[in-house]
Amino acid sequence: MALSKDERESFLAEPHIAALSVSAGDGRGPLTVPIWYQYTPGGDLWFTTGAGSRKHLLIQSSGYVSLMVDR
Repeated sequence: MALSKDERESFLAEPHIAALSVSAGDGRGPLTVPIWYQYTPGGDLWFTTGAGSRKHLLIQSSGYVSLMVDR
C-alpha cells in the first residue's frame, strides 16, 4: 500500500535512521551507510557528511543518492 503525500511527509518527519547509498563506480557495489537525517514536512531532506570524506566525494561525483528509511 502506497502512502499519501501527507502520510509520507509525516513518516519522514519522525526520528529515524536512514541508509544512504551512492554509486561507488563501475564494477563496484554502492557505498551504503547508516545516516541521521532531518526533514520538515513540505521542506527539503537534510543530512551532513564530512568534507572530503569518501561518502562526500562519491555523492559529489555521482550527483545523486538513494535513501532508505525504515521504522
